[in-house]
Amino acid sequence: MSADYSRSESGERVIAESRRPDGTVRKERRVRAGYVPQEEQQVYVSRGAAFKASVPKCPGFEETSTAAAPAKPKTKSAAKNAKRKEKRVTDPTPSGGGGAASNAAAAALQNLSLGGCSRSGVVQAQQTAAAPAAAADEEPSTEKQIRTLKKKMRQAEALAEKQGLGQALSPEEQAKLARLAAWQEELRQLEALS
Repeated sequence: MSADYSRSESGERVIAESRRPDGTVRKERRVRAGYVPQEEQQVYVSRGAAFKASVPKCPGFEETSTAAAPAKPKTKSAAKNAKRKEKRVTDPTPSGGGGAASNAAAAALQNLSLGGCSRSGVVQAQQTAAAPAAAADEEPSTEKQIRTLKKKMRQAEALAEKQGLGQALSPEEQAKLARLAAWQEELRQLEALS
């Protein structure tokens, strides 16, 4: 938006009055001596950019070729990380891989559910196939599952006492009370594992 400057009777530069789109009139504005509007100001060029622009170009030399090439060689850690990333892409084994033993242990833990029915036959067959070394890796998760099951059983026993006192249970509480036997069976299986 470049303003049209004019001279007033006193000789000052002014922006003439104008009419806005809504019909109102914009007053005449005085412009100070030496003022340069933002649109007309020169763009700042740093010393480095000015020097680079003034250096003559070599024939046949393209700057895009140097920008595409890496400026520094890879460090040891960067090379190691690139190798790890490449290995992760080519080798799709889960969580760092641990061989067939850890896969069997992971499948056994998947089959143990914290709610609903349990698959005791499948779990027992996979438990015998799992290696003892894999069992050492799953210790913390097995202990956590045991704690979780014990907590659920305590809550279900509290609900049984509540029902014994004659208080009404909600459908969710009745479902939790119905799963108590399944949780006890799962707890026995997990304690046999550890």
